[in-house]
Amino acid sequence: MNKLFRWIKVNYRMGLAVLLFLFCSFLVLWLFPGQAKFKWEFDEGRPWTHETLYAPFDFSVYKTQSELNHERDSVKKECLPYYDFDETIVDIKKEQFSKVFEKVWTHHINKYYRSDSLENIFKPKKEDTENDFSLLKNDYQAFCLNMLEKVYERGIIKLPESAKAKVEDYSFFMVKGKFAEEYDLEEVYTLLSAENFIKKEISNKKEFASTYEEEIYYKFFESLDIKRFLSPNIVYNPILTEDMEKSMLSAISLTTGLVQRNEEIIRKGDIIDNGKYKILQSFRKESEDRLLKDQDFGLIKTGQLILVLFSFLVIFIFLYSFRKDILENILKTSFILFLAFIFLLAGSMLINLNISNMYLIPFAILPIIIRTFYDSRLALFIHLVVILLLGVVSPLNNPFEFVFMQIFAGIVAIFSLANIRKRVQIFYSVTLIILAYASLDFAFSIIKVGELDKIEWTRMGSFGLNGLLVLASYPLIYIFEKVFGFLSDVTLMELSDTNSKLLRKLAEKAPGTFQHSMQVANMAEEVIYNIGGNPLLVRTGALYHDIGKMDMPMYFIENQSHGNNPHDNLEFDKSAEIIISHVTKGIEIAQKHNLPNLIIDFIRTHHGTSVVQFFYKNYVKNYPEAEVDIKKFTYPGPKPYSRETAVLMMADSIEAASRSLKTINDETIENLVNGIIDYQFNERQFEEANITFRDISIAKEILKRKLKNIYHARIEYPK
Repeated sequence: MNKLFRWIKVNYRMGLAVLLFLFCSFLVLWLFPGQAKFKWEFDEGRPWTHETLYAPFDFSVYKTQSELNHERDSVKKECLPYYDFDETIVDIKKEQFSKVFEKVWTHHINKYYRSDSLENIFKPKKEDTENDFSLLKNDYQAFCLNMLEKVYERGIIKLPESAKAKVEDYSFFMVKGKFAEEYDLEEVYTLLSAENFIKKEISNKKEFASTYEEEIYYKFFESLDIKRFLSPNIVYNPILTEDMEKSMLSAISLTTGLVQRNEEIIRKGDIIDNGKYKILQSFRKESEDRLLKDQDFGLIKTGQLILVLFSFLVIFIFLYSFRKDILENILKTSFILFLAFIFLLAGSMLINLNISNMYLIPFAILPIIIRTFYDSRLALFIHLVVILLLGVVSPLNNPFEFVFMQIFAGIVAIFSLANIRKRVQIFYSVTLIILAYASLDFAFSIIKVGELDKIEWTRMGSFGLNGLLVLASYPLIYIFEKVFGFLSDVTLMELSDTNSKLLRKLAEKAPGTFQHSMQVANMAEEVIYNIGGNPLLVRTGALYHDIGKMDMPMYFIENQSHGNNPHDNLEFDKSAEIIISHVTKGIEIAQKHNLPNLIIDFIRTHHGTSVVQFFYKNYVKNYPEAEVDIKKFTYPGPKPYSRETAVLMMADSIEAASRSLKTINDETIENLVNGIIDYQFNERQFEEANITFRDISIAKEILKRKLKNIYHARIEYPK
């Protein structure tokens, strides 16, 4: 019955995994563009390796993007800005001036006659000069109005902020009514040049003033302050300027020539120079446009579906063959498929946006994250499949270059983070990834163009940005840890620090247990290092596996002293209950301190479903006729489910039992290790774990060697 239940449980999870793979496959298929691909691959600077190509139809030769950009930049430079000439401002300003002039004149003349200073002893009497001052007033007013008319007739321009830095040789179109005429900046006034013109005119008029008039002159014009009546009447028109610029840009021809039907495009073996490259690019564009009209959408999607299903089938087979534990864990399977989908989504978005620079996406993040939570082999395999799928739909003329560079960038990322124990390693990895991209791109460039001055050095900026984006993997790792409940090596390093709050508390309350945990950690880590697994995980789990003993430390032999054993005063079943409770207490303490579930699993499983033999046998011996409930003497489990938890069970039992050896030598140590591990195996404690007979054999030898090193005979020094 148990076998049937296990079979259903395993196959149920496997069925869910299959459904997840199918669902992800159809999601990826939805991402891919439903368009046929150009069947010839080519790249500038390389030979044409296909048969001689003739044009099957007439098509235009399109300009390259750089040529179009150059022409557009030229048009933008040649396109002059447009300004509106406002003819109403002059009348408004003249009217304002006339009102102010009357007030200032009256005030100034009255003040002049009230003055008794010596400088004014030659001034005539008021009644004798009324006619003269009336004429003078009219003269001044006409003079000022004439100046304003001259300034506004020529025009006062208001330059936008963008034009103030390039006033030299500045030209523009000025719109008057329905007509626009080209002007230079020198032909109109700015506010500053208009003020200077006014000052100069006022200064010139002074030369013709009479003797007594000179005194009035400066003070009057100073009070009048004509420049306050100056305001721009030539104003920038951004809408008209933009419309004219768009009109000129739209008039740019996208083509430079025409290739007629049956005309030879390129011969086999010819080097694809810049001219041939433009023609081939144009032929590719025209072919894809025609294919888009004539293609069978369903047939194309069928081909893409086969490729996608085959790719995900390969991932499934790989996991089934080498990491079946992941397939049986829906969360882990979902995480891998989620990561693959996210990066395929990012790549397809660039394709749909017609962005050909696929190096903007930091694909190296994918193997970094998978390597952090799983292993290097799985990280590389998933990275390969994702990059190959993207290479199939890549808009690049030569996807081989993209695939080659991305694969090796991923390999560099995996190798550089083989053991990520320090945060600074991510920066080393980023540096190596950037260098890998730059080196490979340089190699491909010199192969294609053969000259250093023709290399597109600007692409190096994309690699630098790519490397900086790879730094996002560090916060992503933290987020995925919290969301999916995974553990990274960095977190394990932090948890395994014996100065952490919980481990210091264990060392204080149960020093014997703390020392026992340290010894178990060293032994288990050495075993896992040799048989395969995560040594840092088993070490961390070993340090915390007995934290439940902090609750009643004196009931455990490693914390007792002077032969005082509180179990002497307890019934055997009560003692067994206390011993067993350290597992449940440990789980409670771990959850209270927010330890990850993977670490708590070491607490749950380190005794599996074994029996507390000492108290069970004593109970049977002392109460031979009593009915024994063996559940009272049995740990709640579950059994170890991985190599790491199985090895911890071995190391924990062996280290604890070794303390009771009266005679320590090679024979007693070998008998102890063999006896305990064989007993655990016979009790089927390892049946849930992915551990082999070979692993168990290696574990035995390592544990024997570690015990011999711990209890080695010391040299007796002479007194």
